[in-house]
This record gives sequence, structure tokens and C-alpha cells, in this order.
Amino acid sequence: SIDALFKDDTETSKKIGGGRNDYVDAAKVLKNHRGIVQPAYTIKPRKNNRLRMIVRKKFSWKNYPELETFLVANRAEYLRHSALNYTTQQKNYNNELTVRLIELASKHGYIFDEKGFNFVIVRDRIRCFYKSFVQSR
Repeated sequence: SIDALFKDDTETSKKIGGGRNDYVDAAKVLKNHRGIVQPAYTIKPRKNNRLRMIVRKKFSWKNYPELETFLVANRAEYLRHSALNYTTQQKNYNNELTVRLIELASKHGYIFDEKGFNFVIVRDRIRCFYKSFVQSR
């Protein structure tokens, strides 16, 4: 059986069966998950055997520390590519970075809510993360 825990209105945590090293089919856990942002079968439960929904309302990277750490680690490279001003190379890098972040989210049991996210929106949230950094300097 699956029991849902609602910590607040910005996240949902679902307890799932299976070992913590097993990947799960999110479509079986979440009825509406169709694999639009991340393939359902690639999602791995968190250490506490739970999945966490990433919702767009009140979104902040700090609520997802593994993803924020990834973005900080890739900041210099992102900023180097952003200086290329809309070249194919910059676009390819941004898309590849987004794919890597989505894969990392899956490995850590984070599921992007498909009601509020698609690939382009995730990529835009990454851009906003780096834009905020640049503006705060």
C-alpha cells in the first residue's frame, strides 16, 4: 500500500515499496505521471524509500539540495557558455545541462510535477537560478 504524506503545499512525499536501490515505475505510484519531463521507469526512491514531487508553486532550488549543489558545481561552465550569446553551442549546452539535472533528480527520488513542468520550464528555472546569481554579485 502507498501512503501519502503532505509536508506542506509545496511538496508531496510518497512512500513506495521495494528496496532503496530499485528504480520504480512512477506511473504506477502516481496515476497522472506520463513521463513527459522524466521517464517514469528512471526514478529511484530517496534513502527513506520515498519519492518527492517537485511542484512549480513556491518553487525554490534550496528545497532540493542535491539539485542546487549540482547547479552550483556547474555555474562556471554555464556562465562561460552564456557569454556565447545564443549560439548553437550555448543552446546545446543548456539542453544537455537540463537533461543531466533531470537525470539527477530521478536518481534522488525527485519527480517533476507534469502539471507545472515540462523540459523548457525546467531549463528556464535553471537559467533563472544563474541569472539570480549574476544579479546578486
